[in-house]
Amino acid sequence: MRKKRMGRPPKDASERRRTYNYRLTPKMKAMIVWLSALEGQTETGFIESGCNMRAAQIEKKRGIDFDDVYHSNDGVMWLRTFLIKAYPLTKLQEQIRDFVFQHMAFFYSEHGEELIVRTLSAEVLWPQMDRFMKLSKTDYAKASEAMAEALRARGIEPPTS
Repeated sequence: MRKKRMGRPPKDASERRRTYNYRLTPKMKAMIVWLSALEGQTETGFIESGCNMRAAQIEKKRGIDFDDVYHSNDGVMWLRTFLIKAYPLTKLQEQIRDFVFQHMAFFYSEHGEELIVRTLSAEVLWPQMDRFMKLSKTDYAKASEAMAEALRARGIEPPTS
């Protein structure tokens, strides 16, 4: 009889879990272990419920709903984040945002006054952002041409403007 693997999601899980490493003080680690046991939760479940509670508080306080921003693709999520003026960005993130806004038609479509992320374009272009940004420093048009080329190679029609 085959043993069940405890603590791991089933192989067909639609949203797989990943392992992350965070630096915690010994007291914080002990707190997580102790409180999760007290609540009858796994440590992961305890941390997730704490994050969800904090997200609800932030939504109530600032009117920003994480579920409106979240996407499994990092590029799509960052493009949504760039539309939130209150989100604090690092210098590098500001540079990426500025590049994105200079080439807005590649990343967003306009629906009335709302900007919507072009998900397929983001999935293709985001992994190559470093290359496009380097091209843009020497020649703005070359960056646009390279992005259009990358989209066409994946069967996506690039923007015309």
